[in-house]
Parts: sequence; structure tokens; C-alpha cells
Amino acid sequence: MTGATMATPKKVKRKASYATVNIKASPAWKAWLDGLAIHCRTDTSKLIDRGLILVAKAEGYNVEVPRR
Repeated sequence: MTGATMATPKKVKRKASYATVNIKASPAWKAWLDGLAIHCRTDTSKLIDRGLILVAKAEGYNVEVPRR
């Protein structure tokens, strides 16, 4: 064979775009947060999500939480 065919790249399906939320924190606070996440056997984003839901309920904010 003289002609080689090149594979065409597959089109990548993109997920829905997400908003990113950043939190400024001291290294000590970040270490505390990481330690709490490990203690709770989760990651920091899930821990923050759960914490915000608890605060919202405690403050009487009864709007349903949308899916992240």
C-alpha cells in the first residue's frame, strides 16, 4: 500500500459550563478545611456545599438548593 490514512480526531462532547467560586483563605485556614474534609471522609467542595445548606436552613432560607 502506498497511501496511509490518518485517523481523524473524535469530537469531544462538552459538558454544561459551570461557574467557579473562589474563596480567599490563609494557609492555616486551608489546612484546617482540608483536615475537616478528611475527618468527614469527603472533599472540600462537597463539605462546603453541605455546610452552606446547613447554614441556609439555620438562617431560615428555604429556597430549594439547585443541583451543583
